[in-house]
Amino acid sequence: MINNQKKKFKSTILNLQRAMVQLTVEQKKQSQQLVLSEDLKQKIVQINQTISQSVYELGFELFKQNYPKRTT
Repeated sequence: MINNQKKKFKSTILNLQRAMVQLTVEQKKQSQQLVLSEDLKQKIVQINQTISQSVYELGFELFKQNYPKRTT
């Protein structure tokens, strides 16, 4: 009977260890995804800034071409 209980206990411990390993692996994956998401977010902000600057410069150039300085 004690041998049976030891085997059952050992089996339970092994199952818990496997579950812990699996949870640790999943947690690491999620942490990496969060880091990638943050990196992507920063890149998108940089790209938006670059695009905004380009659009502003283009608009300014078009304005200068359409309304040249008048000398009086």
